[in-house]
Amino acid sequence: MEWRGQLRSDGVALTEGSGTSGIPGVSRLEMLAYGRRAVRYSCPGRAFFLGIQQIMNLKVPALLIGIGALAGCASVKDINARDPVFYGSTARTAAEYVQCVDSAWKGLGTTAEQQEVRNGYELIVRGTMGVEAVLTATTWKGKTDARLSTRIQRTSTALAESANLCL
Repeated sequence: MEWRGQLRSDGVALTEGSGTSGIPGVSRLEMLAYGRRAVRYSCPGRAFFLGIQQIMNLKVPALLIGIGALAGCASVKDINARDPVFYGSTARTAAEYVQCVDSAWKGLGTTAEQQEVRNGYELIVRGTMGVEAVLTATTWKGKTDARLSTRIQRTSTALAESANLCL
């Protein structure tokens, strides 16, 4: 495809129908035909041609990476809003139950921080992408309800089994 118009690159003028670029190592500048909507980028000593489609192809991955980074940072509230991967009840108090689960998770190599909530406690597992799992145990009228929610359900099996064994 022929380049139309003029461009100066390192002082070399390219004219209509020119087949070489004057840039070492580049035998020909190819410009994809997208009507007249081609965008020209240039750097000192180099000339770059990007069509609209190539620009859009660059924007989409950058946008997805940005969204992925933001979406990955989960908070305790975000995790609690998800459906639980484990739910159970016990006659133990919330403090006893959370202590049992915490020691079981430490045996698995998972560290959790304990937080007090209304009528009970939460165990929060943090990872590189924010909060990974939240176990909430609340006591009401002598009965403790336990609920485990995780960011990714498939990674929660060992945590749920430990929480179940402490019931």
